[in-house]
Amino acid sequence: MNRPLSIAHRGYSSKFPENTLTAHAEAMRAGTDMVEADTRFSKDGDIFCLHDPDLKRLTGDDRMVADCTTRELRDIRIGDGQILTTLPELLNLVNGKCGIMLDIKLQDDAMTFALLDCVMAAGQMANTWFGVRSYDQLCATRKMAPSAHCIAMLSDYSEADQWIDAGASVVRIWESEFTPELEDKIAPKVPIWITVGGRGTPDPTGDIPLERLRKLAARQVSAVLLNNPTLIDQLALEPVT
Repeated sequence: MNRPLSIAHRGYSSKFPENTLTAHAEAMRAGTDMVEADTRFSKDGDIFCLHDPDLKRLTGDDRMVADCTTRELRDIRIGDGQILTTLPELLNLVNGKCGIMLDIKLQDDAMTFALLDCVMAAGQMANTWFGVRSYDQLCATRKMAPSAHCIAMLSDYSEADQWIDAGASVVRIWESEFTPELEDKIAPKVPIWITVGGRGTPDPTGDIPLERLRKLAARQVSAVLLNNPTLIDQLALEPVT
């Protein structure tokens, strides 16, 4: 059976507070191939690893992340008292020990420049993958850093060929939207990474039962984003029938 790469969705988020250094460190300790983090600006322009545009879900605080200073964000505690993580802290933790996938939540050039500068300064361009959500951002990223690994986070899969021609190294597809037709169209051209759970499934984003993961791994899938990265190594060796 094919063993896709494990990408720890917001770190080992099935057991630890998402996007924290602990979640990422524990994912690495568990043997994940790659950690995934979301990126947003503080009011000061520092990059924090946060998924939502506001703090409501994580903390009950209604403030927008972009309206909070770095100091205000650093004072916040989540889960069992953990602090919010900045991108430089994550890069320092990983330090080439595994891959990094950055889901870029903002599509403006300022975020693209800041991310590239941060990753380049850390010397981790070779093991970092940039999840871009607009065609213009893909082109801008490739122009700024021709060797950058870019993931097409498509909202319209019919645009896949255009994005691949522009330099997308990978196409990310939601599990429920991973049709045989898309598989046959994209897999011969670039690797396919799947985000499990979420849309159209009975599970939260990043969650998947082992049996469903086993069937997914039997297809042309190169990597899987999931909340429990240890599931990949629990896949049975025998083929699915």
